[in-house]
Amino acid sequence: MTVESREHKPGFDRPGPVGRLVEPAGLEASTGYLLARVGRESRRRWARTLTDLDLTPHQYSALMALDQLGAMSQQTLSRRVGIDPRNAGPVIDSLDAAGLIDRTPDPTNRRRYAVTLTGAGHTVVTELQHTAQDTERQLLAPLTAAEHRNLHELLSKLFTVITGPSQLDRQLVGGGEVGPQVSGYVQAAGKGDAYDWRGARVIIKASGEDTVGQLGVMESIYPAGLSVPAHFHQGEDEMFYLLDGELQGFCDDDRWMATPGSFVFVPRDRPHGFVVTSDHPARALVITGPSQLDRQVAATGTPVPGAQRGRR
Repeated sequence: MTVESREHKPGFDRPGPVGRLVEPAGLEASTGYLLARVGRESRRRWARTLTDLDLTPHQYSALMALDQLGAMSQQTLSRRVGIDPRNAGPVIDSLDAAGLIDRTPDPTNRRRYAVTLTGAGHTVVTELQHTAQDTERQLLAPLTAAEHRNLHELLSKLFTVITGPSQLDRQLVGGGEVGPQVSGYVQAAGKGDAYDWRGARVIIKASGEDTVGQLGVMESIYPAGLSVPAHFHQGEDEMFYLLDGELQGFCDDDRWMATPGSFVFVPRDRPHGFVVTSDHPARALVITGPSQLDRQVAATGTPVPGAQRGRR
């Protein structure tokens, strides 16, 4: 028997602990490889979590989209989730069968149905948000709070670049491609589409329809003692400029107190909440972008009778 001699190729047969994947030598020096490897591990853990909850990734995405954006047609929902509309039926049917969504006829189009979350659906979404936070906390446990913030800021910077507005949405000054056009306006004091929503009065000053999806601007009035529990906005930054009252809140591990004139910035995908600590209602200008919250308020809030836009 002849034994062939093989040249040793570093990195492809390195010994490692039993049961542990040995990474090819040299790839740890590649930032792109590390991002992909950590991302794969994050997806693996989240997929296992969804399996434990008897949900598929598409079902999860559909529930989160309905929670963030409110009622929408099945076709719109399929686009938001990234499913071919022809294949969205089984996903919607399964959520309907589980009692997590409702499908009601669209009064403007008899052939179309509006999909909304049920009370049970909202409960599941809240559970998913807490579970997502726990899963992320376990993955990032080796990092300090400061390292976690730095990592998130760097990844958000990259995410913004690679998912930025398309050429069709860009408006170039001095010629070139022109995107959707909008008109300026003045919204009078106290005017705007108003809704009672989750214990607050929300007056929409500018919606995504007014800003080509870039911003939502709302005047929010929070009654004394109102507590807004931990939640996060998927893919949407939120800013508060406090006009009156006092808020005590948190974002991740940071705690903050806001008084009139304070500005609070909450990055997207970060758990946050607050309590109104003043003995009278707090009033704040809330700005979000890209606009999602305003659509959620309009879709799930109770319209205030007699509210008017009051534009000019």
